[in-house]
Amino acid sequence: MQGHYMERGQGRLAQDLQQLRLMIEEMGSRAIRQVSDASTALLQHDNGLAEEVLRRDVQLDALERDVDAACIRLLALQQPLAADLRLIVAVLKTSHDLERIGDYAANIAKRSRALRRIPDWLHRATLGEMAWLLQRNIKEAVRSLVEADAAGAWAVCQSDDDVDALYDLASQAVLEQMSAGRCEPDTGTHLMYVIKGLERIGDHAVNVAEMAYYAVRGASAPVQRPRR
Repeated sequence: MQGHYMERGQGRLAQDLQQLRLMIEEMGSRAIRQVSDASTALLQHDNGLAEEVLRRDVQLDALERDVDAACIRLLALQQPLAADLRLIVAVLKTSHDLERIGDYAANIAKRSRALRRIPDWLHRATLGEMAWLLQRNIKEAVRSLVEADAAGAWAVCQSDDDVDALYDLASQAVLEQMSAGRCEPDTGTHLMYVIKGLERIGDHAVNVAEMAYYAVRGASAPVQRPRR
């Protein structure tokens, strides 16, 4: 069940908090697009799309600075309390996680240019499903923060198990092929960075979900998930 934030009336604070929600939604949408396009560039070996992902990375950096400045201004001038304060802190931390997601997406795009193609033994479906889950989790984590949905945030935390399972499957395949001499060291290294990058994007999505849960409930999520 979704909750709500206890904003003081419909004055300046309420307006500023609504603007903050819109800013973090925009940042989340851009991060999702970066993950989507970087994954497509990787799977389809689209160097033009990879270059576009790299060019757009600065946009997320700029948005992070804008969100951070807005949060600091609210903390300094409005002196928010309780849930309003938690929301601002959560948005402040979320902006950093979304910027890091963009960095990992850019790195995947960069690696995709070095890979002529994804080897047949590394199932495209595995990487495609992993990318799809990540986009869904980022979207749900940001939505949960904006809409004060603690249950939705917790669902994202739990679904990270699926991302980890796909990470294990893909990384094991790469290591086995490298050990058997059927995968060149350079190719294997690029693939491992790509797979690990996807897994780390999942961790940052969980960070956002945990902050959303905290913003609504005023407490940490029921179980702190271990980081690999």
